Amino acid sequence: METKRSDDGTTVIHGYDADRNGWVMPEPSNMHTHFRHPSDPRFPIAVKAAAELYANVTAMPNLGKKDLIRAPEDAIAYRDAIHDLGRQFNPLFEANVPLYLEPDTKPETVRTGFEMEAWIAAKLYPRGGTTQSAEGVDFRQLRDLYPVFAVMEELGMLLLIHAEPVFYDDGSEVDAWDREGESLKYIYDILQTFRNLKVVFEHISSAAGAKFVRQRRSEGLLINATIAPQYLVWDRNQLVRGGMNPEYFSIPVLKRKEDREALVNFMLDGYGFLGTDSAPHAVPSKSKPCGCAGGVFNEPASLSVYFSIFKEEGAKRGITDWFSRFTVFASHAGPMFYRSGWNQGSGLVTRLRLLKEEPWTMPKLYGEGADAIIPMLAGEEIPYRLVSSD
Repeated sequence: METKRSDDGTTVIHGYDADRNGWVMPEPSNMHTHFRHPSDPRFPIAVKAAAELYANVTAMPNLGKKDLIRAPEDAIAYRDAIHDLGRQFNPLFEANVPLYLEPDTKPETVRTGFEMEAWIAAKLYPRGGTTQSAEGVDFRQLRDLYPVFAVMEELGMLLLIHAEPVFYDDGSEVDAWDREGESLKYIYDILQTFRNLKVVFEHISSAAGAKFVRQRRSEGLLINATIAPQYLVWDRNQLVRGGMNPEYFSIPVLKRKEDREALVNFMLDGYGFLGTDSAPHAVPSKSKPCGCAGGVFNEPASLSVYFSIFKEEGAKRGITDWFSRFTVFASHAGPMFYRSGWNQGSGLVTRLRLLKEEPWTMPKLYGEGADAIIPMLAGEEIPYRLVSSD
C-alpha cells in the first residue's frame, strides 16, 4: 500500500498516517439509506448519523402512504429538509431523493421532475414486498412501465431496483429466500431492452445476485449494486441463534453463509459500491411477535464494518491494495456510476477525512422511550471512528 505525501514530505495525502493512527481517505458516499418523514422522531437521528459520515446520500422515497415521493415538489421539499438538518453536522452534505415508481407513473412526470432538478433517479419497489411498498409495482406488469424507463434512459436517469418480486407468473407467492433470484429475469429484460439505462441492484444479498451482476457487467450492460453491511457479516442463523432475534431481521432476509461469503468476494473483487440500506425502526415495531418491521439501523457502524472487511479479509486473501479498493468502493464507485454532478462534476470526492483507529462503544439505543432505535452492533466495541483530516 502506497502513501502520497506533500512536497514538504510530512503531510499524508492518502493512505496510512502513523502519526495520527489512522487512514486518510476521500470522504465516502452512501448511495442507499432511509431517513423517514421529517415529522418522524427517527428523522433527526438518522440524518445526523449519515451526515457525520458521508458526503452524499441517496435518501429513499418510501416515507409512508400519504408522503411518498410522487411529484417534483415532494422530492425538493424532502431534500431541503434533509439539507437543513444534515448541514448542521456537515456543511457540504448533499442528498439525492428518487421518485417512487407506481404502476400509473407517467413519463411526463419523470421528465418534468428531472428538468426541475428534483431527481436524478427513480426507485422501483415490489408491491407488498417491503416497508411502505403497497403502492409499488407487481413485477409481472413491469412492461407497463417501459415508457417510463425509455424516458429515464433518454434523460440519463438511474433505475434503482429493490429486486424481490412477490408473486410467480401463476400467481403463487415467491418464497422469501428465493425472491432475489426470481428477480433476475426481470432485471435482465430491462437491461437488454434499455441498454443505455443505468440500473442499481439495491442491497444485493445473494450469491445468485452477485453472479448475475458480474455476468451482466462482463456483457457491457450498465448495472452495479449497493451492498449493505448486515449481508457481509451475518447469515440467516443470526435470526434464530438462541431464539428468534427480530433485531437482525431485514428485507431482503439474511441468506446462507455461502451467500455472505460470495458477497464479500464480490466486494473485494471491485464490484458494487457503498449503500447501507440503514432503516431506523423504533423498538416497539421491531419487537412485535407478529408483523415485526424489517430493517437494521446500521448507519453509525457502517463505515467501520466495511473498512474492517477490506482490511481483514483482504489480508487473508493476500490483497495488497485493499485500502485503494476500499476507497473506490466507499468514495468513488457510487458517485462515478451516478455521475450526478456531485463533487465538482467529477463524481470523485475531494475532501479528505481520517478513519482513525480509535475504539468506541456503540450505544445500546439511539433516542428515547417508544421512539428509541436499536443500532447494529448495539453495545459492542467499534474499532474505527471517522474524523476530520485537519
